[in-house]
Amino acid sequence: MNTMIAVVAARTHEIGVLLSVGFRCRSIFATFLFESALMGLVGGLLGILFILPFQGMETGAVNWNTFTDVSFSFQITLPLALRSFGLAFVLGLIGGVLPAIRAARLRPVEALREV
Repeated sequence: MNTMIAVVAARTHEIGVLLSVGFRCRSIFATFLFESALMGLVGGLLGILFILPFQGMETGAVNWNTFTDVSFSFQITLPLALRSFGLAFVLGLIGGVLPAIRAARLRPVEALREV
């Protein structure tokens, strides 16, 4: 969401030009929402690729008060990877709704004044 807010702020002038040329608010909204969803997909894909080297790695946690050990290994399965990818997509969509609404509600004259 923070990235999309920065994107909208950086493109305010461009949004003003699009609105003054005749683009509808719906298309501006859809464009920024699509970009946000795409960012979520790319983030999900990168997250899955970065975790793959840890497949099968074993680690543990020790409770020093009771001297117990909890050991586990990282197991990445296809359903888990697909769920993670889907969650990244949904979070990208949710995080992009408010910035996309802000972009769609800009007035062309006010947006063109900001440089």
